[in-house]
Amino acid sequence: MRLWATTGLTQTPVVALSSPANNSTHTEGSPITLRATASDKDGTIKKVEFFQGSNKLGEDTTEPYSLAWTNARVGNYTITARATDDKDAVGVSAPLSIQVKAPDN
Repeated sequence: MRLWATTGLTQTPVVALSSPANNSTHTEGSPITLRATASDKDGTIKKVEFFQGSNKLGEDTTEPYSLAWTNARVGNYTITARATDDKDAVGVSAPLSIQVKAPDN
């Protein structure tokens, strides 16, 4: 929680990834749709950002929060979402793991 001089305590937004499924496998060259739900008990969500490790993939400012990740290379990845509210408090989702494989020939 953060302390705000004019509003007292503010609550951290809650964010969760709803897609893709944890431990799912995807094909290189195919878009991977990232989706998240976010809420804030004492304000509004300003944006949801999507990350692969510490690399920001993009953000969405309107519900439903989503992003098409179009350039994922072969490998194993950890994905998270980060929600920022109107008071700049930040909540981070639980991570999920995905694997990207080469296309079948």
